[in-house]
Amino acid sequence: MKFSIITPAYNMERWIAETIESVISQEGDFEIEYIIVDGGSSDKTSEIIRDFQSRLDRGDIRARCRSFSLKYIQQKTKGMYGAINEGFTVATGDIYAWIGGDDVYRPHTALAGIANWFSKHSDSLWVKGICGFIDSDGRVIREGVYKSYNQKWLQKGIYGRETYFVEQESTFWCAELWKKVAPIPVEFRSAGDYWLNIQFAHHAPLESIKIQTTYFRTRPDQISARSDVYRKEQAIIMPNRDWVAVRVRLYSIVTNTVRPPRWICVILFRALFPFEQYNF
Repeated sequence: MKFSIITPAYNMERWIAETIESVISQEGDFEIEYIIVDGGSSDKTSEIIRDFQSRLDRGDIRARCRSFSLKYIQQKTKGMYGAINEGFTVATGDIYAWIGGDDVYRPHTALAGIANWFSKHSDSLWVKGICGFIDSDGRVIREGVYKSYNQKWLQKGIYGRETYFVEQESTFWCAELWKKVAPIPVEFRSAGDYWLNIQFAHHAPLESIKIQTTYFRTRPDQISARSDVYRKEQAIIMPNRDWVAVRVRLYSIVTNTVRPPRWICVILFRALFPFEQYNF
C-alpha cells in the first residue's frame, strides 16, 4: 500500500518542520510519497523543506516505513486548493490525503491504523480518523473525539454547516475516488473541503473509525479562522437548505447548549428523525 500525502505550504517557516517530521515518523508496512507544493513563499519555508530533502538523501533521517520519498514543487498556484490539485496531479499512491503546512499527524501510528483499516476493508473508499486540536506552539487544546456521519446528511452538506465538521486533516481516500470528482474548484479560498466531502458522499460512504490520526493547529491568522469567508462559500456550494437541515440545526443547538444526558439526546433525536438510527 502506498500513501500519497500532499501539503500545501505558503509562508509556513514556523511550523512546516513539525509537519514534515510528523509524516516521516510514521511506522508501518507501507510506502509514503510526500509531496509539498509551495505557492510562492517569501520566508524560509523553501530552505527548511530543501534541508529535509538533503538530510533524507544523505541518510541522516531514516523513514520508518517501507519506503519514503519527499517531492518539493515550488510554483505560484491559484491558492491552497490549486496547490492541492497540483500535488494530486503527480501523485502515484493508492491512498490519498492532505495535511496543512502547520498541522501534524499523530507520531508513528496514524498511517498504520489507516493502512490496517484499508487492508481489512477492501471495498472501503473513504475513511475518517479522529482529529485533535493544538495551539500555535503545539500545545494540545483538546483531544479529538469519535464522530459518526450520516450519508444522506453528508450529501446535503449538513456537516460543517448545521452540525459538526468533517475534519479534512483526518480523512483518507482511495485514488479512484479522487479521480471521480477532481479537481477542487480553485475559486474557493476556504471551503474546498466542504465541496469535496459533498462530491465524495455521492460516490462512497464515509467510514468513521476510532483511530487517533491528526492534530489541527488553531491560530488567529489562518485561512480557516475566517468563518465569514467559509460561510459565504458554503452558501454558494449548497445554497438551499431543506427541512432535514433545519431539524439537524435544532438538535445541535439543544444538545450543544443545554448538554442534556444521553437518554434525553436519544429521545430528542428519535422525535426529530424517526427513521434514522441514533449512533452518536
